[in-house]
Amino acid sequence: MEQRRASPRYMRRASSAKTLRRAPIVRGRVIHVAKDYVVVDIGYKSEGQVPIEEFTGPDGQPTVKSGDEVEVFLESRENENGLCVLSKEKADRLKVWDEISEACERDELIEGTITQRVKADFLSRSEAA
Repeated sequence: MEQRRASPRYMRRASSAKTLRRAPIVRGRVIHVAKDYVVVDIGYKSEGQVPIEEFTGPDGQPTVKSGDEVEVFLESRENENGLCVLSKEKADRLKVWDEISEACERDELIEGTITQRVKADFLSRSEAA
């Protein structure tokens, strides 16, 4: 059986695809804070919008302003309007899940508060959140 080496072009494309699948959390800069959404530039060909509710504090006020750096989850590179689909809440959940996974690998205890019962399971908020 003949073996071939993958072309550098193929390797670059495969590598970037793996990066997107493994690390959908991207860093971006807030461009504009509107009434209903926050526009974030993540360095792609188009910006993305995040619902303002994902950046609203307990007092009902936005927690970000233009120029702030934020981490968001890249759901899709482009929607029907040509914008990236982003989520701050999903990025936050993934970061907490990664911290929990790492703690489990180190066989550490995780402290948290049960916040809700869902069927036979419980939802909790960990100290990492």
